[in-house]
Amino acid sequence: MIRQSEGPPSPELTNGRNRSSYLEYEFEPVLVPRGVLLSCKPGLEQGDPPSALSSIPRSPFQVQSVQGRVTSMSKVDSGERGANVRFPPPLIYLAFTLLGVALRYVTLPPNPVDGFITRAAGIAIILAGLWLIVEAWKLFKRTGQDPKPWTPSPEMVLSGPYRFTRNPMYVGMTCIQLGLGLALNNLWISFFAAFSLLTVHFIAVVPEEKYLAGKFGESYTGYVIKVRRYL
Repeated sequence: MIRQSEGPPSPELTNGRNRSSYLEYEFEPVLVPRGVLLSCKPGLEQGDPPSALSSIPRSPFQVQSVQGRVTSMSKVDSGERGANVRFPPPLIYLAFTLLGVALRYVTLPPNPVDGFITRAAGIAIILAGLWLIVEAWKLFKRTGQDPKPWTPSPEMVLSGPYRFTRNPMYVGMTCIQLGLGLALNNLWISFFAAFSLLTVHFIAVVPEEKYLAGKFGESYTGYVIKVRRYL
């Protein structure tokens, strides 16, 4: 706000002018509400009355409340949604594993391989699956992302196991279910590992790929060309 007052001018400002006709303008601070835009209007000359402010054309330079701008950005970020995945994929693997355990009491598929070899192979496959999941999880945490598929992905993860599979966590879960059936000598569990992955493919992998392609465009398309979906 500009207030007009008659005050004793300083010699530096009057520079020999008539002191009685000198007008001094005082500026008072104005509180601006959050998010309000203020226009800086250049062009005022010394001695112009306050009414001259309304005659100055609006400058393209505008200042916005920093707090309002930050708040708006936060709302946009928080409103972003991830892939259209409605069911946690790990529960799919758990359900088919329990189905294999239940069928174990009905019938036992033939197992022509020696028990020790089968269990050793099962343990090795489980360890490989755990390695894939742990390494992928560490990369998500290192980049500050949430591994849940329905949360937004701020950036693409291309290192570690993502260099040779686009879905290391799902491959790891499939390996764990497959190896668990071999280690427990229950081939029903291993048999349903393929059905687990097939189900996850349609309820999680396809929506995730659609989301990533829409967000990252050509970058994700190039990644799809270079790296396989599974193995």
